[in-house]
Amino acid sequence: MRHPLRLLAALLLFGAASCGTEPLLPEYTTLETDTLLDCGPIRCRVHYRYVSIANADESPALHAIEESMIRRFYGLGDDFAGTAREAAAAAVARCDAETRRDVEALRRAAADKGEVQAGRPVDYAESVEAELEVVDSVIVSTITASGYRGGAHGYYSVDVRNYSLADGYELTLDDLFAPAQQEGLDSLIRLRLCDCYDAADDEELAARGFFPEYIAPSEHFALTPEGGIVFYYNPYQIGCYALGDIVVELGRNELRSLAGR
Repeated sequence: MRHPLRLLAALLLFGAASCGTEPLLPEYTTLETDTLLDCGPIRCRVHYRYVSIANADESPALHAIEESMIRRFYGLGDDFAGTAREAAAAAVARCDAETRRDVEALRRAAADKGEVQAGRPVDYAESVEAELEVVDSVIVSTITASGYRGGAHGYYSVDVRNYSLADGYELTLDDLFAPAQQEGLDSLIRLRLCDCYDAADDEELAARGFFPEYIAPSEHFALTPEGGIVFYYNPYQIGCYALGDIVVELGRNELRSLAGR
């Protein structure tokens, strides 16, 4: 059964949550997939660099973390229970099927116009990379994805999760902060954004391309070795595409200011 921490001190001093038992630390291995899908007018370069927990079978917690990371990294459903290699094959097959559907759409569009060819050749790309870092009794998993599948521009996203090495559960903001503390996080994030983007208030943030009504603590966060926290926001999440990915880091002392809430 999961036991939520719900204590600010647990964020700052994770070692105290291990109940005196040292969790098994992960050992890493890398699985790389690099292939070119040639589907006629569309070619798609697929590159995956997955960092796997080599000793996942030696600990129920590590095994649970590995299973979760495989599904997230390769974009598979919760019912997938295969290995990383099987997941890579399934992801490439899915990408191939999606690319071929786009080819068929181009051919139908060309036929409707009475054209012989299905448009000019197009190069798609899909790249996903993973990084793992142990911070005290937590493993921080960062998945970065980028690519292009037609349209005005490509895409980019960062997916960051934190897993307890003690039991394998994914930690959420609700596990770490009480509701009142999360409201305080909201204020700290806005202050940091105003400082970084030279804005005095929400109105000036909006003038710089932000969506103030959507600014809030993100579940894509990473705990830091110094006792702080970093929030990651993908394009369009709290601001326009031109702002790119937005990173907000709060230090240990800033988090301590929430302790009385």
